[in-house]
Amino acid sequence: MSAILEVSPSLSVAGRTASGVRRARVGLLGCGTIGRAVVAAITEHPHLNLDCIGALVRDTNRVRADVGAPLCTDPARVIDEADVVVEVLGGVEPARTLVIRALERGVPVVTANKTLIAAHGPELRELAHRTRTPLLFEAAVVAGVPFVGAFARRPVLSGVSALTGILNGTSHFITTGIERGADFADVLRSAQANGYAEPDSSADVSGRDAAEKLTILLHLCGASSVRVEQLCRRGIDTLSANDLTAARALGGTIKPIAHASLDAGRPGSWVGPAFVPSTHIFAQFHGVTNALHLQWGTDAPVLFAGPGAGPAVTSATILDDIVEALTAKETDTFSIGADSRRADRQTLDLSSAPASQWFIRLSGATFAPDQVAEFLASRGLTALHVESNGFGIAAITATASWRVATETAEALTSIGATVTLLPVLEASR
Repeated sequence: MSAILEVSPSLSVAGRTASGVRRARVGLLGCGTIGRAVVAAITEHPHLNLDCIGALVRDTNRVRADVGAPLCTDPARVIDEADVVVEVLGGVEPARTLVIRALERGVPVVTANKTLIAAHGPELRELAHRTRTPLLFEAAVVAGVPFVGAFARRPVLSGVSALTGILNGTSHFITTGIERGADFADVLRSAQANGYAEPDSSADVSGRDAAEKLTILLHLCGASSVRVEQLCRRGIDTLSANDLTAARALGGTIKPIAHASLDAGRPGSWVGPAFVPSTHIFAQFHGVTNALHLQWGTDAPVLFAGPGAGPAVTSATILDDIVEALTAKETDTFSIGADSRRADRQTLDLSSAPASQWFIRLSGATFAPDQVAEFLASRGLTALHVESNGFGIAAITATASWRVATETAEALTSIGATVTLLPVLEASR
C-alpha cells in the first residue's frame, strides 16, 4: 500500500538523518484510537521518512498510553510547523476551523473525519482548490478500499446513476451476528470488544455513520447540496432474528445498506437495513466487510470491496494519503470534484426511498397468508412471494413507491400488527 517518499525540495523539513535524507513533518490533530494508530504506522514504516512532530489534545495531563509523539494544546505548534496535517479529532468543531487554518496556510491536510467532510466537504474542497493545497480524505469512506480519490478527480467515474453500498463495518458485523442467532446487545458488545465499534455506537446503529459516508459520495457525484439529514434513514436496532429468518425463507438476507438513485426519473435514498436477494453479490459478504456497487444506467456495474472497520485499516489509508499529499506536484489539480460539473443534480429530491420491491413482515396479529396478500393488493402492493412460520408472515412485493409502501405498513399497524418494512435490492447485473 505504501510508496517510498521523496519529499519535494520546496517543502520545509524537520531535519536530516545521518545519510542526509530529508524527513517530512507530520502534525496530528487529535490522538484517540485512530491518532495513536497513525503514530504507530509512521513508526512501523521508517522508509517513508516521516516524523510525527506533535499531537494536539485538549488536556496533556489526561492519562493515556505512550503515543510516541509529543502532546500539546496549541494548534500553532502542530499546524504551523508541519509539512502535512492529519486531522482525526472527529466532529465538526474545532476540526473545521483547524482544517481551514491549515489550508489557508498552504499546509496539506489528510482527514478521516466523515462528519466534517459530509457537513462541509464542498466548502473545504473549494478552499483546497483555491489555495492549490491537497485535501485528502480517502479514509473517511470505506477506509480499506481506496476509491474516493478517483471520484474526486474523474468526472466520468463520478457520473454514476446509482450507488449502493455496505458502508458501515459495525452495523454489518451486528447484522451478521443476528443472522447467526445472536442477540443484538450481545453482538454489539462483541463488536466493541473487537475494536470494530466505539463505546458509544449510536452513529453506527442509527445509520448516521453510513449516511455521512453516502453524503460524501453524493457530493462527489455532483449532488453537493445534499445534507445528511435529508436522506431517508432507519436504524438497525429494531431488527430481530425473526426478520433474518423470514428473509432467509424468502430467498435472501438482510444487510445494512446505503443506497441513492441519481436517476431523475426515480430519485431517492435509503440508509438502513434492506432485503438482499441471495443472487446479489452483497449476500456473500459478512462481518466488517464493506462494499460499494456503482451503476451507470444499463452499463455493467463496478464493485469495490474490502475491510471497513478497525484502526489498522484506517491508519494505513491515512498513511497513503500522507504520502500522496507530500509528493503532489505543483501542477497537480486539487479538484473540487463533480460539484461544478453536474448542476442537474443540485435539485434532486433524495428524501424518500426510491420505488422498489418491498420486504414486509407481520407479527402480533392473527392473519392468514392469503388474507395478507389480499390486504396488500387492496393497498396497491402485489405480493409476489409469501411465507409464514414462527416468524409470522412475510412477503416480497412488486415494485411500488415509498408512499404506497409506508401507507400500507401504517394501515397494518393500525389494526394491531407489528410490521417490518424494508426495500429490496435489485439482483446484481
